[in-house]
Amino acid sequence: MRGLRQGGACRQSRRPATPAHTQSQSQMRRQSSAHECGFSLVEVLVAVVIVSIGLLGVGELTLTGLREGAAALTRTQAVYLISDMIERIRANPDAADAYDCATYVSAPAERGCAPSGAPAIQCTARELAEDDLARWQSLARDTLPLMGAGAGAGACNANVSYLAATSNAEPARYRVELSWYQPGSDAPVTLSGELLLVGGHPA
Repeated sequence: MRGLRQGGACRQSRRPATPAHTQSQSQMRRQSSAHECGFSLVEVLVAVVIVSIGLLGVGELTLTGLREGAAALTRTQAVYLISDMIERIRANPDAADAYDCATYVSAPAERGCAPSGAPAIQCTARELAEDDLARWQSLARDTLPLMGAGAGAGACNANVSYLAATSNAEPARYRVELSWYQPGSDAPVTLSGELLLVGGHPA
C-alpha cells in the first residue's frame, strides 16, 4: 500500500507531455506576432514620410504666400508714391521740366520750400519742383527696396520725366516711374503713371 501511494504520488507530480502539434502552433503564433509587429513599424515609417512630405508642401505654400503678400504690399506703396508725385505736380503747374530727374546733373536738393520746409521758404515754381522731387525720391528710397546700381541718393529709380508736346494731338505730359527689386529677383519691377498737360496745365 505504501508503495502504491508513493508511486501514485510520482505519477501525479509528473507534468503531462505537450503534444508536438501544440508546440508547432505556439511557434506559428509567435512568428505571426513578430510579423505583425514588423508590418506595424513599416506602416509607421510610411506614415512619417507622408506627413513629412505634407509638411514640406505646407511650408512651401506658406513661404510663397508671404512672398506674394510682401510683393503686393510693395506694389501698393509704389502706387501711393506715384499718386503723391502726380498730386505734387498738379499743385505746381508752372514748373514744366523742373520735375524731370534728368535735368539735374548731380541730384535734386531739398530747398525747404513752404509748406514742407522748416522754416518755410517762399520758392519759385522751379525751386518748389526741385524740393518736391528731392523729398519724393528720399521717401521712395525709404519705402521701397530700391537696390542695384544707381539706387543711391539722386538716382532716377524714382524718376519723373517731362515729355514736351510734339503736336496738338500729342500734348506735353509727365511720366512718373518707380523701379525696385523684389527679394530673390534679378529683374527690376517697374510701375509708372502719366499726367497730361492740356493748355499747359495738368489735366
